[in-house]
Amino acid sequence: MPNVYTISPTRKFLPELAAGIFEMAGGIGPNLTRFRILLPTRRACRELRAEFLNLSNGKPLLLPRMSPLGDIDQEELDILISGTVESQSIETIPPALSSLERQMMLSTLVQAKSPDMRGEQCLSLARALGRLMDQVYTEDLDLSELPNLVDKSGLSEHWLQTVDFLKIISETWPLVLAEEGKIDSADRRNRLLKLMAQYWQENPPLTPVIAAGSTGSIPATGNLLHVVSGLPDGHVILPGLDIHSDDKSWHHIGETHPQNTMKRLITRIGVERHQVKQWREADKYSNARLDIARAVTCPAETCDSFEMEEDRLKAGLQDVELIEADNSRHEAQVIAIAVRECLEDPDKKAVIITPDRNLARRISSSLRRWDIHVDDSAGQPLHMKPAGIFINRILNCLIEDFAPYPLLDLLKTSFAADYFSQKLVSEFELQILRGPRPLPGLDGLRKAVMSEAPDLSAFIERLEIAFAPIIAFATTTHSLQELILALSPTAEILAGDRLWASPDGEALALLLSELQSQQTRLAPADLRTHYGYLNQFMSDSKVRPAFGTHPRVTILGQIEARLITADLIIMAGLNEGTWPPEPPADPWMSRPMRKRFKLPPIERQTGLSAHDFVQAFNADKVIMTRAKKIDGTPSVPARWLERLSALLESTQLKKDYLTSKSDIAYWAYLLDLPDAITPQEKPQPRPPVERRPKTLGVTGIETLMKNPYQIYARYVLSLKPLNAVDEDVTASDRGEFIHDILNKFINDHPLILPEDAEQILLKMGEDKLAELGQVSPAWQYWWPRFKNIVPAFLEHEAQWRLGSRVWKTEIKGAHLFNFGGIDFTLTAKADRIDTTADGAAIIDYKTGNTPSTPNVVKGKSPQLPLEALLMSKGGFDNRQVDADKISLSYWTLTGKRNPLDITILEEKTVTTKRIPVVIGDLVIEAEEGLTKLMTAFMSEITPYAPVIPTSNRLYDEEKAYKHLARTDEWGIEGESDFEDAA
Repeated sequence: MPNVYTISPTRKFLPELAAGIFEMAGGIGPNLTRFRILLPTRRACRELRAEFLNLSNGKPLLLPRMSPLGDIDQEELDILISGTVESQSIETIPPALSSLERQMMLSTLVQAKSPDMRGEQCLSLARALGRLMDQVYTEDLDLSELPNLVDKSGLSEHWLQTVDFLKIISETWPLVLAEEGKIDSADRRNRLLKLMAQYWQENPPLTPVIAAGSTGSIPATGNLLHVVSGLPDGHVILPGLDIHSDDKSWHHIGETHPQNTMKRLITRIGVERHQVKQWREADKYSNARLDIARAVTCPAETCDSFEMEEDRLKAGLQDVELIEADNSRHEAQVIAIAVRECLEDPDKKAVIITPDRNLARRISSSLRRWDIHVDDSAGQPLHMKPAGIFINRILNCLIEDFAPYPLLDLLKTSFAADYFSQKLVSEFELQILRGPRPLPGLDGLRKAVMSEAPDLSAFIERLEIAFAPIIAFATTTHSLQELILALSPTAEILAGDRLWASPDGEALALLLSELQSQQTRLAPADLRTHYGYLNQFMSDSKVRPAFGTHPRVTILGQIEARLITADLIIMAGLNEGTWPPEPPADPWMSRPMRKRFKLPPIERQTGLSAHDFVQAFNADKVIMTRAKKIDGTPSVPARWLERLSALLESTQLKKDYLTSKSDIAYWAYLLDLPDAITPQEKPQPRPPVERRPKTLGVTGIETLMKNPYQIYARYVLSLKPLNAVDEDVTASDRGEFIHDILNKFINDHPLILPEDAEQILLKMGEDKLAELGQVSPAWQYWWPRFKNIVPAFLEHEAQWRLGSRVWKTEIKGAHLFNFGGIDFTLTAKADRIDTTADGAAIIDYKTGNTPSTPNVVKGKSPQLPLEALLMSKGGFDNRQVDADKISLSYWTLTGKRNPLDITILEEKTVTTKRIPVVIGDLVIEAEEGLTKLMTAFMSEITPYAPVIPTSNRLYDEEKAYKHLARTDEWGIEGESDFEDAA
């Protein structure tokens, strides 16, 4: 009779296992060393060692030989077998390919099969093929049978292409392996496990062999468990086999049931469920918690048979909580608080179980609030660690031709802090990288520096030195090995030896070294392709902290968490699609094809997740968490939570019975909430007169009328908005583009328009655009509008010059006023002033919105009337023209359907009557308004109070000052949403 046992989920697996072995060995003594114990994971081995130490009260002892099965690496497996299997048998098994080596070789085969496919796509597809191969090996199937998967005559074209593509691994791959003299690691693992099973079957060991905690989901492992169960002193101990559920439920167990894998295992071993013994003493199978677990995971055919009384349900759910957070950020904070509370007791340990790696990272971040650094068993991908990020930023700088954002990303890393002074980096950012983008490449940066900030030339030289080893790779095709040889010196120049000193730096060095050793595995490619390669390789490389993590809190994945016990178990991410995971779409086979090939149904993973849920659910103290929304999208609770809710509702208990037990979710809201919120009152700054601006431009006067606080911030506090990094083309830039070209054209031809005026203007635009287009491709979209403007402008210009001639363009003007005994200078810069028969014409080019005539007349848009005021007082080159003899006009150049629109301030509309606009009156009213305004603001009594914008359309400068006045706080009642903060 096979020796098969089980340990109930209600008992702590590893402590029970250790106690039983201790009893079998007669306590501390040499007998313990006779035992060989096989466990699913390395972590389980470490935890079992700790349990033995607890049983010995910390006294030193010789331990049994413990070996992992589930995640065993090649060296450990060789050591495991070396003492039991004849060496010549092992030598017949070729060595294994490394994961990286296999991926690169498969990528080459994919590229040969599909030459038009990009390198990164080939590598990604190679990874998918590798997963399929591992699955085939795991299920002990034959790759050569793939072409005979189905009757090809009944397949669609899509599946025919797929079956043909799979010849890469069914026909070509075995030849490649034979040439290399290696095999896949999953294949080697299976062969070694079979050899061990065969040897033990033919030569049964006389010492105890215990295989514990495995469900036998891998056929080779299941075969080994079968052999162990039949050894003279062999014992197979299953985790949570349900030996007391009713026969009907057992009969209807499907792929998604937690007992499915073990049901198949004991069938393979050849024992009935009632023949499986309980390890050590009788289990408490009448435990209410276990009954609840049965009810929420029972087959659909027997759901109606699970009814529980309210008292028993309450007893089973004691020390079980369910917390439904608003979103992932809230969920992470909730878990962090629960862990922090648990750690208040120095003897308690907490384990967080989640398959969601993003949630795990959020939890780690939230725990650092209390300086708790947690061990995440899955580690972090290298490309998300500082060393990997640094390497990516170097390559990204080259790919993006030293564009401002990628360059700043690199310069501001801690690794570059020693090579580049952060003070100089800030200067370089302010003077070169903020505003319009410099021309591409290091040459473009050098030109910008020599033009704008020559004192930063040494900074550029250091940048050129750092990138000298790799700069040529930006525009050439090369091998990955050549790139790595050039990349390492650049990285070391920038970062020094610090780059390699951390755990992620060591992982990066190992990865680069392994990639260099894979000569000619990947075809030569451009830099962007190699960047994609490195990102994929780094995402596969996991980094774990070497030290500094808290000893009593751990984040585990589902596999790592099997058999692990703690004082507090937190099951996180209990949503459909996460736990249990969404059944993955198989890109290679349809469901009938998988079934014919004897691959397991894709739903089987759900059954394993269900088993993990049941094991954790039966811990002493359990907190289950889920987020109601993931990335703003409503989520669906895990099916077991839905069933648990239905079970609660079947009694008098409310659905929220579990969620009302704890205040932790509310505490998470309060965590960053101040004791009291005192809204900021509307600012009323009243600086002394001597600090108030004594010079303003005509546009500044308009700003002072609309929002005095903006003038206060700009001229009193001297706060000038920074240009954006890599500033995009704005309306202002387009206006400047038009102004510059028209001014140059008019100054070149002030008297007579040339016959080829249109060609000249277009050539000017093309030359300017050729320069600007290197900086931002957005200028290309402006070119058709400019082409529309040119003929319309020239046609109007020809008519306009019949009654005027050009006097000045881009002319500055100023005049000194005295308001209340205080001197004040009004300045202006007129786009153009022409001489007319009886006076002058002030022209303002507009490429955006043009002020309406009524707004100008009412004084809301005073720019042109104030410029007329300056001219009437001789403010422009001492030329004085009577206000009545000044013409004011807007020339609006949009390039749209009406490319040029002329607005001459000659009349205003009042209801249905048109009344002439007298410029002289406008100037008088403008001077009176200016006097009234500036007299008020030259008094300390008048505050520079902010004004709530009446329009949602704000200019960039208005937006820049809005937050300083905290308008949203006192102007309108703000809204807060926890989700928005996630």
